[in-house]
Amino acid sequence: MLSYQKIFRQAWAATKTYRFLYVYGLILFLSLALIFFLTNGDENSLANQGGSWPETLLLLGMLFVGFRAKAGLIVASREILLKRQTGFVSSLRSGRKFAVRIAGVLVLLAAVLVVIGIILSQPELTETTQLFLSLIYAAIGLNLFAATELACLFAVFYDLKLKDSLTSALNLIAKYWATLMILSLVLFVIQAVLPVLAAVVFIQIYGNIIMAAVAVFFLLSAPVALVFTQVCWALAFQELVRGIKLEEDKPIETILPEIAS
Repeated sequence: MLSYQKIFRQAWAATKTYRFLYVYGLILFLSLALIFFLTNGDENSLANQGGSWPETLLLLGMLFVGFRAKAGLIVASREILLKRQTGFVSSLRSGRKFAVRIAGVLVLLAAVLVVIGIILSQPELTETTQLFLSLIYAAIGLNLFAATELACLFAVFYDLKLKDSLTSALNLIAKYWATLMILSLVLFVIQAVLPVLAAVVFIQIYGNIIMAAVAVFFLLSAPVALVFTQVCWALAFQELVRGIKLEEDKPIETILPEIAS
């Protein structure tokens, strides 16, 4: 059983201490915000502009930047937990080798979530059935959120390939599904609440300078939340997983980390 209080306390201490992580949080937040703007379905979105090539290139560019930032942030978290010296430039450089694997994890599990959503969203179902299926979808979504984060951590911490990272993450979830689903819910809310509050303030109090300042505060705090949640995942991962010693004549890719009992 994870000690949530301990994880949150240590993650907040690391977030406050290693302020270069805020750069990663800001890059991730801006990437996510721009990707949402390009794909959210309004009249200015990429989908309603017929997929013009400048917007498509911009979308692909922001995805690339987001994947690199995610990889660098996880590398930095690993080095911090291992008490090694690290910084923005060194972690970004080291994270380059993991960006493609992390992209594969994120894209694959996002596609699975979309497919499941399409399957469960049948219009002819009754309201009660739709509510039940929505709860199932939420539970699946939380587990896939955990699987995404854990697979990325396995890829970086243990230098595992995409398939092995996903397999190890799913095995970990199978053993600690309830614990990880609670953690997923809490961290998802922390990640989402600040941008949502900012959007609500902007929409409801449009033109009010004071409330606009409050919205800006929420937006500036959102990158900190992204850093904090990533460090929380790294701490939970470290607590649930322990590595096994490698034999000198055995290649590292053939060794999967052992799940803590």
